[in-house]
Amino acid sequence: MISICCYHLFNSDTYKKIISHGWIAGLIAVLIYDLSRIPFIYAGWDDFIPGLGGAITGAEENFTIGYLWRYLGNGAGLGLGFAALSHFFKFKRTILAGLIYGVCVFLCLDIVLISSEQAQANMFEITPLTFTGSLVGHVVYGTVLGFVISRLRQS
Repeated sequence: MISICCYHLFNSDTYKKIISHGWIAGLIAVLIYDLSRIPFIYAGWDDFIPGLGGAITGAEENFTIGYLWRYLGNGAGLGLGFAALSHFFKFKRTILAGLIYGVCVFLCLDIVLISSEQAQANMFEITPLTFTGSLVGHVVYGTVLGFVISRLRQS
């Protein structure tokens, strides 16, 4: 996917816009998502992102790699996906489409967590707190993603 994006960045103004809008919107949306996680972390939800960084590097935890993956891979990558869907399906209600996209991402995450004990061990166990925090975060992510994409299109 990255190589296809790079190719199109240099060869198509339309795709340059889609890719750059998705990248920017994804970064902004994941930042706002992470801000929405703060109350849930204070309520007892462990920050699992450093643990994911540790899984990448083979260490117990790695805050820097975990958050690089979160922003550049996960947040921006999902932003690219939504920007492409939004462009090709010509969403009329981009903010609503973003919210639905965020909920779909949430449902996919929950399917992975429910179907794999290892996923819950590596990320987080599903509890009322983590379920609610994750749902809120994904609704925030998707809504912000749709909002930013709609604004970038107007510019």
